Amino acid sequence: MNNTELAQYEENIRISSDINRELSPFKIREILLVATLYDSYILEEEGLLSDMIFAEYFKISLADAPRITSVYSKEKAVAAVREKKVDLVILTMRIDDFQPYEMSLAIREIDPDIPIFLLLNDNSDLKIIQQWKDRPCAVDRVFIWNGDAKIFLAMSKYVEDSKNTVNDTSLASVRVILLVEDSPLYYSKYLPLLYREIIRQTHELISDEKFDEKRKITRYKTRPKILLATSFEEAVDYYKKFEKYILCVITDQRFPKENSLDESAGISLIEKLREKDPGILVLLQSSESSSSEKARELGIPFIDKNSEKLSSRIRDFVKNDLGFGPFIFKSEDGETLNKARNLEEFEAVIEKIPEGSILYHFGRNDFSTWFAARGEFKIAQSLRKMSSSDFESAREIKFHLSNLSKLVEYKKSKGKIMDFDDKYLTEGDSIVRLSPGALGGKGRGIAFISSLLQNSALENSVPGASIKIPKTYVVGTDSFDEFMEKNELQEFAIDEDDHDKIKQKFLTSKLPEELEKKFRVLLRKISHPLAVRSTAIFEDSISHPFSGIYETYIIPNSYYNFETRFKQFTDAVKLVYSSVYSRVAKTYFESIGYNIEEEKMAVVIQKLVGNSRNTRFYPSFSGVAQSYNYYPVSYIKPEDGIAVVALGLGTYVVDGDRAFRFCPKHPKIDFYSAEDQLKNSQNYFWALDMKKSDFDLSLGEDVTLIKSSTEDAEKDDSLKDIASVWDFQNNRFSGYLGVQGPRVVNFANILKYGTFPLSDILQKLLAVFNTALGTPVEIEFAVELGKRPVFYILQLKPFIRNFDDFQIDSAEIEGKDLFISTSQALGNGRVDEIKDIVYVMPEKFDKMETLKIAEEVEYFNKKLKDFKKPYLLIGPGRWGTSDRLLGIPVKWNQISGARTIVEYGMKDFQIDPSLGSHFFHNITTLNIGYLTVPYKSEENFIKWEFLEDKICVERKDFCSHLSVQEGLTILMDGRTGTGAAFFRRQ
Repeated sequence: MNNTELAQYEENIRISSDINRELSPFKIREILLVATLYDSYILEEEGLLSDMIFAEYFKISLADAPRITSVYSKEKAVAAVREKKVDLVILTMRIDDFQPYEMSLAIREIDPDIPIFLLLNDNSDLKIIQQWKDRPCAVDRVFIWNGDAKIFLAMSKYVEDSKNTVNDTSLASVRVILLVEDSPLYYSKYLPLLYREIIRQTHELISDEKFDEKRKITRYKTRPKILLATSFEEAVDYYKKFEKYILCVITDQRFPKENSLDESAGISLIEKLREKDPGILVLLQSSESSSSEKARELGIPFIDKNSEKLSSRIRDFVKNDLGFGPFIFKSEDGETLNKARNLEEFEAVIEKIPEGSILYHFGRNDFSTWFAARGEFKIAQSLRKMSSSDFESAREIKFHLSNLSKLVEYKKSKGKIMDFDDKYLTEGDSIVRLSPGALGGKGRGIAFISSLLQNSALENSVPGASIKIPKTYVVGTDSFDEFMEKNELQEFAIDEDDHDKIKQKFLTSKLPEELEKKFRVLLRKISHPLAVRSTAIFEDSISHPFSGIYETYIIPNSYYNFETRFKQFTDAVKLVYSSVYSRVAKTYFESIGYNIEEEKMAVVIQKLVGNSRNTRFYPSFSGVAQSYNYYPVSYIKPEDGIAVVALGLGTYVVDGDRAFRFCPKHPKIDFYSAEDQLKNSQNYFWALDMKKSDFDLSLGEDVTLIKSSTEDAEKDDSLKDIASVWDFQNNRFSGYLGVQGPRVVNFANILKYGTFPLSDILQKLLAVFNTALGTPVEIEFAVELGKRPVFYILQLKPFIRNFDDFQIDSAEIEGKDLFISTSQALGNGRVDEIKDIVYVMPEKFDKMETLKIAEEVEYFNKKLKDFKKPYLLIGPGRWGTSDRLLGIPVKWNQISGARTIVEYGMKDFQIDPSLGSHFFHNITTLNIGYLTVPYKSEENFIKWEFLEDKICVERKDFCSHLSVQEGLTILMDGRTGTGAAFFRRQ
């Protein structure tokens, strides 16, 4: 996906997002009612707006409902039109001493475009109007109010439809109902009935189809528009203008044609329209009951305008003939066979319907009408253009209709977050929301990825693999709030320092009842291993990414006893909730100046990527990729990015273990010599232990995992694509595992010979996400190889670089005796406040005692934090690694007071920097200085002798705390990656 493609995605999303604003742009917001005080009182007392218009605006925007202003005289009416924007004027028959026609002319002089309606009190007023027919008039329509409050809804909707139809048909192919009726008495009946039924049926349809909120609004706005024609010529003009969008024509039999009343104008109109469209849906209505015979001859439905059942007949027509209700499958002789309320039922039922019924409905365009009522106008239009002769058999029509319903379901869910529904739990790529509330940072990132994949060509943009996210479910933050409140946990969790006690309290607390019900439904449908992951509202945010601060639990979800499986799953959710209050999280909040009470936790549940391999479940490989490389080599540029990959679960990579690094843009450049690859190759991996059925998740995130050797992976047949063998005879690596020799996990077959397009995928994704987020990014991923390889994106987060314009001034360090110098520095700026150093003494370092060293560092960290003293921390290997043989395995809270951190290499302990770990990510995003000093390099050094004259405050077995009275200055140039430190002279 290049920038043009990303722009197209943005345009598609914008169109989808903006269509709600662009549809139906004209709204009736201000209605001026000009009436006597008595008439105004009666109308207002009827509760017209609150009952009718508010109901129509249900779940759209109550604030947009129109407001009525009542005035009682010509002077006040004219003043009101002058003073404010009025969208509709409604006049009644009695207004002081002025006639309504005189009033309309006065208003027209101020605003010639304003719609003006005359509202009569009853049918008898029509006779008075007939007496004024030769007088000048500026009234657009005459309506009759026979005590039915819905007339106000009809008048306002009629004006909106008149003004919005051109826009909405061209923008979204909205359908049009053409009503041909010249009598105010009857269209005053028909319009309220039609609007009420169309709005009610649209609401029922939306509820039945379980649309998301945005789609609900769109569906309301794409309801059919109603246009009123009062003559033959006007009806023909409307038809010509909106021919492609006409849903149906409801016509009287007698109305004006060629300026005179024509007894059969309606029949002439039907015949004329059928010449253009033989299948057009027409309803004939007449006060002459004899017209029903003519309707039978034409094969069209008929309504008696004087029928006492007029309302129910209109309802039946909208529900059945216009397709808003269930699809009623009938036999050729009209017998009801079956029905489908929604697309899901339609797809299930259609297979059972006899072929004769399919041909019957297809010939009547019933399928087209039904799809149109559901807003699927393009599908409806394509069906109307087809005939049964376009198919070899009725069975082929069935197959086509079934595929269309699946397409609609797919479109409805693609790239969306769908509310909980059984059918979405196992099908499709949509994200399913199990409870309302915020998605959290991780959830937002996954939702964005899903939207991007489903609304662009990105998913299949790289030949040889597809790009997806795992099937994902989200528990919104509302459930966390309810859990905390009902169990009264907030105060306890904030005050308690022992996280083990917090975990136990959370585990014995009860989740919201409704959430537990949904969890039971989910687990009964899914027995695949699951990752239960944190997604707090601050997590993975632009300002504070919180990487690795909260917890993730992986569960087999395969035990035969459902209640045991259910408890393991709900325990994982509760423990994710409890991780908000861990010592690590509390320390992090303190560091960034946030109040922990502001944090809320959502939960992401994902099907674990991978396959079962000899009781172990794991993906082919996992990794982390960043769009900015802080440690480029050779001719690689920082913006070329960096990736770290390893066999098995991604825990291995994010915990900072020994993994393979490469540049996606230059995958054939080796960062290591053959000797280094042999020495530092991955020799174990993490997998989910599928044998383990009884476990206590409170013991830690890795309690369900098994640490396996690469020999185990070879037995699982998992090394063939990612490992090479060192061929001693030929002094080279071989991709053929049949050769004797040590195995090295170096991904050579993939990176050098392209057996899987990993580099191409990473280049594309990093470029797209870097542009989309406007900042360097990091993605976590997992890959499952096989016949249909899939690259799964697990997480997207910003990777912040606070690189301002600071540059190291050579004049400032010239002549200084540098204590530290490095070309591998992270961070940017100048640090002057350090007067304390905590360091691991090189001569005392023992890589078998790194856990003890971490405890000593924690001791000094707490002491210095209590005195609010920032310090410089120095130690060998990787800080924050989970592998104690690679460095010091500290957690964030154990070094949280450090202002700058240094990792150094030793002769027999030369480890790559901590790139790729959560620990490293948090250090860099908090702009804590991080300096790497490789072993024996002219430009990279630490002069240990400079520490000999410093005051030793306290010394332990492995670490020492020094006081630097004169102070220490540290300089970091984020753009060049250079860093220096020197002691200031007193």
